[in-house]
Amino acid sequence: MSEVNVELVKYDTKKTKKRKRANLIVSAKTEAAVIEKLEKIHKGDQVESINEIIWGEAIVKTQTKKGVAGTVIRGVVKFYDEEKGFGFINSDTHEEDLFFHSTALNGESLYDDDLVQFEMSVGPKGPIAIHIKLIEE
Repeated sequence: MSEVNVELVKYDTKKTKKRKRANLIVSAKTEAAVIEKLEKIHKGDQVESINEIIWGEAIVKTQTKKGVAGTVIRGVVKFYDEEKGFGFINSDTHEEDLFFHSTALNGESLYDDDLVQFEMSVGPKGPIAIHIKLIEE
């Protein structure tokens, strides 16, 4: 399975013109995949036009054997800006706060100080949190 990083996309939605988003991860190197991801992020606000796409590298994911999961880590959301689409998690297992993108949330809503579990991966600038799930106590 592979995904593609979109370094930058400039676009217009029905509600807002001249938008841009950086470091968007999409399922395929197609305009349709970019539009699908943007509409999911904007929760139904339709993309009217794509003005520019700067493609990044393909991200190849290796699949683990069925039933074998990656290491799950717990942490606390230190900062999350839903509008900007990113945040940071503080974890006891890692010295620095871990960056995460809203695409790692799988549709969940997070707030500062929420307890979460996640897996770690490597992003373009170092370790990142992926597959983030809210832990409800």
